[in-house]
Amino acid sequence: MKSLRVTLKYFIFLFVFPFCSNIYAQENRPCERLTDTLSGIVFHKNTAVKATPVIGQEQLAMDLRPLLTIQNEDYDAEGIFDKTLVAGFIVTSQGDILGQRILKSSTINRLDSLYLSALKKFKWNPGKCEDKNVNSWMKFEVMIYKHK
Repeated sequence: MKSLRVTLKYFIFLFVFPFCSNIYAQENRPCERLTDTLSGIVFHKNTAVKATPVIGQEQLAMDLRPLLTIQNEDYDAEGIFDKTLVAGFIVTSQGDILGQRILKSSTINRLDSLYLSALKKFKWNPGKCEDKNVNSWMKFEVMIYKHK
């Protein structure tokens, strides 16, 4: 019985460890080309230079604030304050946004739609691989909180 436990222990280690390290290695390949399944756009993951908002992240957050205004009744009815809203999108090699979608919802569809349309208004510095501008995947999140 002890021999079976030892054999099983080594079997689990030999099976699980290579599987986990293989997944980790796949996630960290620089400038890996992928195709977005929703839009069909080819983009790069883990770019050497990440895409950034032309106006800077702090200014982008400040400029988004008035665009994401909803009534206090929505906050109270839906209980959405103090939550994070996350969008994912592709920044093209020209700095435009395509294939945007909500990755973590606020639970108010109108606010999610406002966020996606507001993000499209801003220009981005594209990501780079091998000193060339490339399409790259981005996630951008904002914190939703209630003004008192």
